[in-house]
Amino acid sequence: MHLHAYDASGVETLAAEPCAAALRAVRAACPGLSRDLMRLGLIDVYRLRVNPVILGHGIPLFQGLEDKINLKLVNSKTFDSGVVALHYETQRAEK
Repeated sequence: MHLHAYDASGVETLAAEPCAAALRAVRAACPGLSRDLMRLGLIDVYRLRVNPVILGHGIPLFQGLEDKINLKLVNSKTFDSGVVALHYETQRAEK
């Protein structure tokens, strides 16, 4: 497995562009990119899968976030394998 370094320098620039709404549809499998998109409030939907395995190591997805992100559970599904799929929407403060 080859892991490539992630460079966060362009994420804030992208967030300021008119196309920022398009970023909300991007699947961010890279934990570093995911954290930056979360930090900038650019993720509307979280689809997480919890696998019934304890590894004891890895890159925490939510590590380093400074602000709390409120989520609303929209749906969940448990598969025969024990995997649980969770579908959340971001709850934003009314402006």
